[in-house]
Amino acid sequence: MSRFFLPILFLCAFSPFTLFAQSNKGKIAGAIQSSDARPLHYATVYLASDSTASKVFANTVTDSKGKYQLEATEGVYTLGVSYLGYAPHYQQVEIKAGGSVDIEPITLVETNQELQTVVVQGKAMNVRTQPDGFSVDVTRLRQKSNDALDLLRQLPNVQVKGDNLSVVGKEHVVVKIGNVLQRVSEGELSEVLKRYDANLIQRVEVLTQPPLKYDPDGNTAMIILHTSSVFREYMGGNVGTEFMYAPFHNYRYAGFASLLYNRGKLFWTLGGYGNEVGIGHQEDVSYHYQDRIYRVTTPSYGPTNHAGGNATVQYQYSPRGHVGLMGRYDWMRRSVLEESHEETLPQALGIPEVFGRNDYRYRGPQLSSNAYWEHGFGRANTVWLEASYFYKQESTNIDYAGRNAATLPAFFTFEDRDRIATSGIGLNHDYSFSLDTADRYKLDFGVKGLWSNTANDRSHGQVHMADPNETFNQQNAVVMRELVVSPYISATLRFNDRVWMRVGLRTTTVGNALTQRGLPDNPLRFRTEWLPSLHTAYTFPGDHKLSFTINSSIEQPKFSSLNPFEWRVNRQTILLGNPNLHPSTAYSYRLGYSWRGRWTVSANVWQQFGLINSVATFKDGTVYQQTQNAQDGLYAGGRASYYYDGLSWMEVTLAGSYGYTRYWGTIPNLPRVVEGRQWGVSASFDFTFNSSRTLSGYLYTEYVGRRYKATGSIEPTYSIQPGIYWSLFKRRLFISLAGMGLIAPRFKGESKREGYTIVYNNRYDFPTIYLSVRYRFSNGKDQTTRREMTTREVEMRY
Repeated sequence: MSRFFLPILFLCAFSPFTLFAQSNKGKIAGAIQSSDARPLHYATVYLASDSTASKVFANTVTDSKGKYQLEATEGVYTLGVSYLGYAPHYQQVEIKAGGSVDIEPITLVETNQELQTVVVQGKAMNVRTQPDGFSVDVTRLRQKSNDALDLLRQLPNVQVKGDNLSVVGKEHVVVKIGNVLQRVSEGELSEVLKRYDANLIQRVEVLTQPPLKYDPDGNTAMIILHTSSVFREYMGGNVGTEFMYAPFHNYRYAGFASLLYNRGKLFWTLGGYGNEVGIGHQEDVSYHYQDRIYRVTTPSYGPTNHAGGNATVQYQYSPRGHVGLMGRYDWMRRSVLEESHEETLPQALGIPEVFGRNDYRYRGPQLSSNAYWEHGFGRANTVWLEASYFYKQESTNIDYAGRNAATLPAFFTFEDRDRIATSGIGLNHDYSFSLDTADRYKLDFGVKGLWSNTANDRSHGQVHMADPNETFNQQNAVVMRELVVSPYISATLRFNDRVWMRVGLRTTTVGNALTQRGLPDNPLRFRTEWLPSLHTAYTFPGDHKLSFTINSSIEQPKFSSLNPFEWRVNRQTILLGNPNLHPSTAYSYRLGYSWRGRWTVSANVWQQFGLINSVATFKDGTVYQQTQNAQDGLYAGGRASYYYDGLSWMEVTLAGSYGYTRYWGTIPNLPRVVEGRQWGVSASFDFTFNSSRTLSGYLYTEYVGRRYKATGSIEPTYSIQPGIYWSLFKRRLFISLAGMGLIAPRFKGESKREGYTIVYNNRYDFPTIYLSVRYRFSNGKDQTTRREMTTREVEMRY
């Protein structure tokens, strides 16, 4: 009885208030159209206190027929209508309790007016349109923002999915704070932005067509955070810690700190970090040939330690120019234990079952520094000069012992010693010239150069108790010299406010030579690739945009793959180097359509030639694994996404892709042709749980269907990731809690070869819980200057 009494009592007690609240409200309805009587879908309609929209009481967007409906308590309001590309409309309306008022159709008139009011997530803001994007005064928004990243989350066409920052309709994003470009990876941008108090930002500019130097592929947007004059004196920083845990020896403990100082024309920053990461995974690979199966299962686990720091100094010698110097040092140590189990089925064949123990120890420092100069001259011209130096060393020791399952003592052992050291210098020199007074036509040209010298020493010694022919020692020492020169030229043409085009050409010449230590240097072998590009966009009335891009790129092989040395992984697996590797080339074509930054649809085609893949070959019971230019590929398909931010407490992004893939094996033991369908879907939800935005969360899900390549096929993968953010103590203390890979699939697939099939069933991802605590301190204002130049391209080749 009491089970039902309390709910009934609750409803009875509060029903009078509910009825009063409902009777105190009224509705208005109407339609929005253009001057030619065309319905305007997704026009923003809101009820505000006045035309400045200082307080918004209700808001919505029109449907496909241009219709809308709003509900609010009785009273007199200003009805506002906004739609980019059209003049805003305001009129006074009166809502009566319990009534419904039909508003005459409202006609919007097209305009080139720059400043317009837009409502995003239930908040009105003034958006100033410009030929290459828009800017927003964030003076009011920053008051309820936790940091600069949270501030960007509230802007139109800007998306923040967890820690991933993006702009609708663009694949990449770069960020400038003040006059300094943040040359960090896109994954690191969120950490940089979290260091900044939102109250330090006055205006945000979003450029969908930034200068060529920052947008070489035509799919990059630039976000510029403009700071106010009160930032001339600043000192502040961040300290924090991270914790991560997952099954099977996966964990992470980390600490980090940064300090930034700015006064007048001088700026400097210091940062440091240290962590220990436990990495564990399980690999299960079977080779099916003739009437037998050779199977290797390899669980591996162990800790990895990282530590490092960075420092930057920049001096603003004039309003149009600055110079800077940055240095960075990183150190890593890794210790991994692999416990392999090798067996050949059926057991009646009499091939021994082997248990192996592989101790892997790695350590190495990395040092990089660069100096940069940027100066504006003339009316709207700019010159950039960047010089960098890098040094990286890796030392790896591997000790293996294999024992027969029937006899415990080890019968096969080996030791591998590997040392690789790379050093070099890089140079970038770029110019940008404006060819007319309206900045509609620009000419960009420049050159990038990179010289590196890599020394690789390897030794291998093994003992086989039962086979004297398998007992030997070998050594190898090589030096590789490489020169990369890449000049480019490009013209940007803005014919009018609707048509934009950029056409360019880059040529990349790579010269390299591999020489045995102690022998005369071999001459450089040169290979030249011509990389054209074309980017054009047309904006239709009603904020419909059509774009077309052609891009081309090359990928260099990793240094460690070029050494011709052979070394073992276990008793029956041998890795081979390949000095004949050459860069792979890729060409992509994209026809895209976007509407108001909400709907994005694209048709995509890409071609890849000489793809660099690690290829396993099974021969006489032994697995040989070598990196090769193994295949060419073609993809043709489409992608669509929808972004909704009409609610003050939630943003939603839905995306899907579908296409056809075809790969051609270019080496003898791969299938000549492999083809198939490739598709995937994803959904992300971002939530704000209170009006002050101190508590927020997200939920991301993704499913990717079966994928096909000449080197093998991969079974479908899927993931789900929830998270929550909480800020305390006047937005100085931040707590983040997330679950990653809560539904973690295995990495499964197969690869068919001539005479045998490889089947793999590996486990790399495990359900993970993540916790981060960060504290931000400051006496005022901030700007940062961290940059990474050509050294990153070298680092990626490890």
